[in-house]
Amino acid sequence: MSDGHGTTDTGELAPDAPEDFPDGARRALVVLLTNRFITRTRNRAVWDILRGYEEEIRGRLADLYLTLEIDHDHGVAFKRQIMEEDTPRILRKDRPLSRDASFLLIFLCQECAHADPQDELVVVTRAQIDEFLSLDPPMSLRLAVLA
Repeated sequence: MSDGHGTTDTGELAPDAPEDFPDGARRALVVLLTNRFITRTRNRAVWDILRGYEEEIRGRLADLYLTLEIDHDHGVAFKRQIMEEDTPRILRKDRPLSRDASFLLIFLCQECAHADPQDELVVVTRAQIDEFLSLDPPMSLRLAVLA
């Protein structure tokens, strides 16, 4: 017996769930909710479903006080908390990165920026990371600040 909210007395999803939101779109929504972001290259099937049901997924996220952000040029999608005075927060607030983690990300971005686009991998050794982090602040950051 259904309770009128799409669930049965046992709490299971009723077989007469809304047909306007197909299983694939629901699965894409779950992937979006359980991951910080999705990309076109790594999640092609989810990306295609997201594009096909973008407005429906936007509506479902809005019901949860979330917005859908899609950068079509870079092929990335993520959800964002609606920040209004009385809205409940459902997304965890990430802690800021540590100093070393921030510098490591800068170092990796620099290495990737200087790599040949035809190369498939950018390899960074632990020694390179240690050397970069041992500078206080790292030389490339000091030069950037002075420029």
